Amino acid sequence: MVDEIVKRIPIVIVILTVLGFGLISAYKMMATASEDAIQLTVWETYNPEEHRVFKEIAADFEKQYFQKHGKALRLNLQRIPFDGLMPRIKYACLANEAPDICRVDNAWVLTLAYGQALVPLDKLQNFNSTLDEISKEYVPAAIDSNIIDIKKAGKTERGLYGIPDQTNCVALFWNKDLFRASEAELRAAGLDPERAPRTWDEFKQYAKVLTIPEKKQFGFGMFTSLWWSLPFFNTYGAEFTRSSNGKLVGALDEKPAQEALSFMAELYLSGIEAGAWRTGSINPDQGFLNGKYAMILSGPWNLKRFSNINFGVSLIPEGPSGTSSNVGGQNMVVFRTSKYPEAAYEFLRYFASEEVQVKWCETLGQIPVNLKAFEKIDTTNRPHLRIFMEQMKTAKPRPKIPQMDVLEEKVVNPAIELVIKGNKTSESALKETVEQLNKNYLPLLNAD
Repeated sequence: MVDEIVKRIPIVIVILTVLGFGLISAYKMMATASEDAIQLTVWETYNPEEHRVFKEIAADFEKQYFQKHGKALRLNLQRIPFDGLMPRIKYACLANEAPDICRVDNAWVLTLAYGQALVPLDKLQNFNSTLDEISKEYVPAAIDSNIIDIKKAGKTERGLYGIPDQTNCVALFWNKDLFRASEAELRAAGLDPERAPRTWDEFKQYAKVLTIPEKKQFGFGMFTSLWWSLPFFNTYGAEFTRSSNGKLVGALDEKPAQEALSFMAELYLSGIEAGAWRTGSINPDQGFLNGKYAMILSGPWNLKRFSNINFGVSLIPEGPSGTSSNVGGQNMVVFRTSKYPEAAYEFLRYFASEEVQVKWCETLGQIPVNLKAFEKIDTTNRPHLRIFMEQMKTAKPRPKIPQMDVLEEKVVNPAIELVIKGNKTSESALKETVEQLNKNYLPLLNAD
């Protein structure tokens, strides 16, 4: 028996050797294929659930790319914290170590484009459309932040510097239980406790009844940064800038903006807004969760968080210019250091395509960026999502101004708070804001 085993050892060795060489050869082939594949690094900031779906979509694209081009492509997905992302991008650009693709806040595209960090996608060989045609494929307020006018040598060049990735806005959240608890008082004031206010005038009436000091309950809790204030400015018809003699000038000191800011101040000074924007106060989201704020403005990202509350979502109350909202969200951009910008652009278009957006939004309950996808999203069991999709149709994009983040933090936000506290009139605060805007921020857009 032992002799038989010994006789078979050389055969076993030969078999193992052949298998070993086969495995080594297969490994080498895989390594070679991996080395030959197009490698695209993607920086993304999705939450865990979004990241899971994004990985599936990326894998599908890799397969389709190989079938279409006969060449392997690998997407190297890297999750990056959103906080501190912009400084990290700037450092990466200075060191020529930027990723091929990055998911950025839609307000950052203009700054990066002016810094010549991004590829103008409409100049790529596989850009087979026009700016007007591509604009019609996406939610207007979402694609708008990617189409940038840059002045060069006295001429204005319009280009496409990104593709929408996600879009959102805010709408009015209202606590149905608090409304019903004050049913008698609301009806006595001629108000319907089974619905949200439809105009700002109605809003004040509802908020007054729903403010109950002895319960430390307020009709409304608000944020006061510029982005959160835009729904007020938009519904009053305010414009951030306007054209004058071929140049942009600040318009935030004109009557519509003054009236919008004065209305915000009135909400706080009359006691129906909780002062939720003040340092140390209960912020709007938490106050809504605690049943202390009957109404807040919020976005679709909080639908799941508020799922234990009996709440409704309605359109932003109408002002003199109807209902409107702000626009938030993210865009995908391609950096100039990318070796494969055409392949990167192809992935951006794939992710924002009708089919993929339907999958993304059906799975995650989000607003699609592709207009054709709107028709295919089933909102039967998602009435709140339907409201947000409707609100997006009247949402207005953020002002496209270089260093908008600095302008907002250093100039506009302090002015808004001074007015809301009653320390300045909206007229004087906005006049000073526009002076800063015209002096320090718009010259780059107006340069010859």
